[in-house]
Amino acid sequence: MSPNALTGAVFYALPEAGRYVQNTVFRRCKWTMRPGSIFSTFLLSTALLLTGARQANCSESEDIRGLENLVHQSKWLLDAEGRLSAAEVWPGRSEGFISFSELPEKMPRGAALWAVINPKDIEIEPGDRYWYADPIYDHFQVFRYGGGSVQDSFAAGSLVAHRLLPHGDNFMALPFIAAGDTTEAYLFLFYNAGLRRLKVKEISLMSEAEEARVRAALHQSRMARDIYYYTFLGITFFLLVKFLIEWSVKRLPSLIFYCLYLATCGLYYLRILENSQFAFRPLFKHLGQGQHAVEVIIAFSSYSFYMAFVSQFLDLPRHMPRLARFLHWGAFLFVVAIPVMWLIDVFVATTLMKLIFLYVRIAFFLLSFYIIRLLWKKHWSYPMTKFIVVGTSFLVLGMVMTLLPEMFGGELRKDILGGAFGWYVNAAQTIHIPVYDFKFGVLIELVIFSTGLVNRESLLAQYFTVAEAALPADREPATTARYPFPINSDFMKTAVEQVEKNISDEDFRVEELAKAMNMSRESLYIRIKREANLDPTRFLRTTRLWNGRRMIEQTELSIAEVAYAVGFRHPYYFTRTFKDEFGILPSELRRNKSA
Repeated sequence: MSPNALTGAVFYALPEAGRYVQNTVFRRCKWTMRPGSIFSTFLLSTALLLTGARQANCSESEDIRGLENLVHQSKWLLDAEGRLSAAEVWPGRSEGFISFSELPEKMPRGAALWAVINPKDIEIEPGDRYWYADPIYDHFQVFRYGGGSVQDSFAAGSLVAHRLLPHGDNFMALPFIAAGDTTEAYLFLFYNAGLRRLKVKEISLMSEAEEARVRAALHQSRMARDIYYYTFLGITFFLLVKFLIEWSVKRLPSLIFYCLYLATCGLYYLRILENSQFAFRPLFKHLGQGQHAVEVIIAFSSYSFYMAFVSQFLDLPRHMPRLARFLHWGAFLFVVAIPVMWLIDVFVATTLMKLIFLYVRIAFFLLSFYIIRLLWKKHWSYPMTKFIVVGTSFLVLGMVMTLLPEMFGGELRKDILGGAFGWYVNAAQTIHIPVYDFKFGVLIELVIFSTGLVNRESLLAQYFTVAEAALPADREPATTARYPFPINSDFMKTAVEQVEKNISDEDFRVEELAKAMNMSRESLYIRIKREANLDPTRFLRTTRLWNGRRMIEQTELSIAEVAYAVGFRHPYYFTRTFKDEFGILPSELRRNKSA
């Protein structure tokens, strides 16, 4: 078999396989095709989240530590640029250390904090073997000094190479290694790369038993959040498979862009799995939270696919061409920005890259408000606009809630449903605002978008029916004898005329028909499906076959000549589809005619 024939067979088989699955699986299991099924899946996910929330609440309500907090017994040094080494800090800058209360309340992004504890100022129990810091940092390191030199050094955090981590699950407690000859100091380094501001709440010493209890509680809390993330991944995978199969049949651009958007959202949740990532270390070595450039790639790709999907889903090139061009350029620029951000990360600084990433995200979501307002004002009558506006609003609002501490200080306490819901509390503890997690906003958005895709054909059919009802009713009735589908509207007349005009052009496909009709592929699919009960590909093929049948009956052309004359590249394919359409081979029809 030649390469061209093999390629043609593959491209023919994929839509046929998708159509078979669509007809056998989805039509027999009708619940999967209904919008209610998506909401049923959503309700099931809520039940799973409740299970995770119960685990999280149980672990967080129990005071398992009760350890002495040593932050106020330490001396502190702020490295505003986060570039000092341990040798430069201690003892070279020992005179610059201050008390914890003298530190600024709001640390600069990208800064590092150094703390020093003198063993003479604290009580070290014989069983104390672990240093513990709260919260978790991108880099947390302990240096043990004795006799004027570093005796031991241990580190943990997302910026630490996995082979150097003292614990396989990247835990925040570090081995202490009790040493009676240490008389000088313990030096601590705290550092976050870019987005999160430093905030040290606790430094303490733990025994091995206390460390095991803290570790178990952390695992339980992580697993509760993982239930939330796995629920999202399950829903995303279900929607991705469903719409990939639908795309293999319909080949609509909006479907493939939506599938790509679903894939990037799924990758985003996959990389933030907490407990489960340690069982897949080789994968998360390249994908996990420590790989900050991966976050940029996933986020910018999702923004690009989102813009392309909105443009195609709302048929903006036809209805709002200026907004469509704006979205297309935005999608292109986000793709171009990915290697630029990677270069900044590699050759300049991760902190700068993450800071730029933060402001780009804020600008994108502010821009989303403008797009929502524009669609509301100028394109609200189009039935699919409501799904985009409502779904995007949930996403943008969730992002704004996530950024509240960055903009106004304070903190988010998301401890309901595995972190899906919670409260924003300002620095003075006087304001409590209910919030939901940005990731939960993505989940709501996908449910709404998917519901719009499932209902698209029926809603657009109603929209076109109402639009045509306003037109003058002076159209002539058309005959249906030439084709097996009705031609009762100007639209169908024009569509058939365009196909007949280009009947011998084998490259005249759905895209070319849509351009000739001055429509998007989405709108063409809906109109032909409503009026002829065929998808555009089958409409083209049926029109060609019926013209081919008339040529066989009325001319002396060979079967191959007829196949080429009606736009088939291979006479064999023409013969096979002819048999499927009419139940008889072209050669048999020719013989019957001669007889």
